[in-house]
Amino acid sequence: MQANIPSYVPQIQGFHSRADFSTLTNVFGPSPLVRKALPSLLKDPMNLYPMRNPVRLKEKIASWLTIDPSMITVGNGSDELIAIIPQVLLEPGDHCVVQTPTFFRIIESLHRMKGEVLTVPATDETNFVLGQRYIESVFAASKRTNARITWLCSPNNPTGETIELDHITWLSRRVPGLLVVDEAYQEFFDPKNNLSATRLVDKHDNIIVTKTFSKAFGLAGIRVGFAISSPHLIDALERWRLNFAISSLSLRIAEAALDDISFLQKVHERMDTERTFLFTNIDKLPQLKRGGHSKTNVFILKHTNGNLFDLLLKRGIVTADFNEMNGLEHLGFVRITVKTRSENEILLQALRKTANGHKKF
Repeated sequence: MQANIPSYVPQIQGFHSRADFSTLTNVFGPSPLVRKALPSLLKDPMNLYPMRNPVRLKEKIASWLTIDPSMITVGNGSDELIAIIPQVLLEPGDHCVVQTPTFFRIIESLHRMKGEVLTVPATDETNFVLGQRYIESVFAASKRTNARITWLCSPNNPTGETIELDHITWLSRRVPGLLVVDEAYQEFFDPKNNLSATRLVDKHDNIIVTKTFSKAFGLAGIRVGFAISSPHLIDALERWRLNFAISSLSLRIAEAALDDISFLQKVHERMDTERTFLFTNIDKLPQLKRGGHSKTNVFILKHTNGNLFDLLLKRGIVTADFNEMNGLEHLGFVRITVKTRSENEILLQALRKTANGHKKF
C-alpha cells in the first residue's frame, strides 16, 4: 500500500495565488536574535566539514528540555529521523500501528522498509478527537498485531488535535514494542514543553520523540530536526545517520535559536490570537465545517455542499487538498495554515463568498 500524498498546488507551473495556506510554516519567521547573529555566523570557515557529532547543539537542546545530551540525535530535519527509525528498528514484515490522519512521511517510511501497516483512524464522526477511547483502540491494534512500532502524531498533522500526556504515558506502558511520537508542532501550543512526551523518555525506554526547528522556531529552510529517546536507542539511530548531513551554518543557526527560547512563547501567543480570530469567523459561516479542535497553526476544513479546494483555488487561495489522504479519503477536507492577520482576512473574504453561494463566480 502506498501512502497518499496531498497535492501542493504551488508546484503547478503557471499558477499564481493571492495567498498560499498550504505550507506548514511559522509565518512570523525566526527570532530576531537569530537574524542578528547571522553576520557573525557567516564568518565561520566554509572550507571545513561540519561536525559529525554536533555536541554544542545537543547540549543546548538538553539544557532546554532538561534531559541528558546522550538522549539526543540530530538530523537533516525530522524527515531524516522519521526515515531512519524504521531502517534501524524494523524488519520486513514487522507490524506497525499508525494513527490516521497523520504526516504522510510516517506511513511512507514504514512501507519503504516493508512494514505491515495497520492504521487506526480518528474519524469525522467523532470530530477527530484523540481521547482515552481512541488511545485504547490504538493499544488494542498494537496488542493484536504485536506491533514492533506504534506511531503517533501529536499535535496532529493535519487536524491540530493533541493527545494528553497521561494518555501517551498509559499507552507507553502497554504497547508491545516501541512508541514513536512526532511532535513537530508541539511548541505552537506548549512552548515550554510541559505537556511533551519528552517528559517521559527518562522513565520509559521504549519512547522516541521527534521534533524540529522547522515549525515554531521559524527555521524550515535550515533543515534541522532531532529525536529524543533512551541512550541505547539514540546510539542505534546515530550509527545510521549520514555523515555531514547538516551544514555547519544550519547547526550554528539552530544553536542561536536556542539562545532565545522566550521567542516560542511569543509565537504561541500570536498564533493563538490568529487561530481564535479565524475560528470565530469561520464558525459563523454556513456550509463550512472544521474537523477537530486544533491547538496549533494548522486545521482542516470542508464545504458541506461543494469542493472547497476548487472553490478557493478559483479565488486564488491555495490550500492543501486532503481528499485522498490516508484517513480523510473522499471527505472533502483541505488543510489550512494559520497566517498573519492580513492574510487570514483574505482567506475569510474568500470563504464568505464560497459559503454564501459557491456556484457564483
